[in-house]
Amino acid sequence: MSSFSIEHRVPAVVVGDLNLARCLGIKKVPVIAVSSFRFVPYSRYCKKGIFVPAQNDDRLFEALAEIGSREHEKPILFYLTNDDLCLISRRRGELSKYYRFLMPDENLVEDLTNKQRFNCLAEIKGLPAPKTIVFRRIEELERHLDDLPFPCIAKPAEHGSFEQVVNRAYGRVEKGVYLEDWNVLRRFCLAFKKEEEQDLLLQEYIPGGADAIFSFHGFFDEASRPLAYFVGRKIRTYPSAAGYSSCLTLVRDPDVIQVGLHILSGLKFKGPAKVDFKKDPRTGKLFILEINPRFNLWHYLGSMSGINIPYLA
Repeated sequence: MSSFSIEHRVPAVVVGDLNLARCLGIKKVPVIAVSSFRFVPYSRYCKKGIFVPAQNDDRLFEALAEIGSREHEKPILFYLTNDDLCLISRRRGELSKYYRFLMPDENLVEDLTNKQRFNCLAEIKGLPAPKTIVFRRIEELERHLDDLPFPCIAKPAEHGSFEQVVNRAYGRVEKGVYLEDWNVLRRFCLAFKKEEEQDLLLQEYIPGGADAIFSFHGFFDEASRPLAYFVGRKIRTYPSAAGYSSCLTLVRDPDVIQVGLHILSGLKFKGPAKVDFKKDPRTGKLFILEINPRFNLWHYLGSMSGINIPYLA
């Protein structure tokens, strides 16, 4: 384990992997890691590590309460996944006795972490989102063939087993499935229905590759004022249509900053935010894909470029 030169500093409690621990550790902030990865506590950036089995909310809450109750001053709490964010948000009243953390109101957190609710929020707030249809059964789509936005991307309404189902049906892991026309959509629905029944979204496909996807990253105080921000751009994903990032960079893009700040200030946002956009190469218009109200893997890249949002928090 690492030894820190300033042992009396208030520690940070990081739920997740090492990326946030690195952001804080390079600034000599003592880090207590709570993770389902057994190797995390052995990082030189961690003062202490607690192992918690994955997808065990009760055990995670117990571990956080126990850690917080032992500290003389409230640690700052960091979280990386939607599951951890939702647990902390829903039990914020109890956890705020032990920790300091800043996040949006509970209803807004729920709106942003459920794609169906986010679609409704986008319509109400007039956000520049791609056309989206929510459905569960293929019969619902057959009644609205003229309204289907082909080509489109199929996504889950909630995080869950979607990627595992797609892997079993198609032999690949993707966050979304690209669908060219009705015949491909029908085959997808039949394959998916064999595995699981849940709400799905069909979202209009905005042309362009991974390098057309930009993200606004920022941190907002209690009054929804931005304290720091930067813009990221994807270079490559795998699979290419709706896969995971494999190459990233930071860029200067005033349009992304302007639209990101406008959207988040309109939502009276607090805490860390990541807003994903796709820029239509035909018009240059930015379409919003999602808003993540949590810390994320981009923050390590930001910290290496001089904008350390976790340390600011």
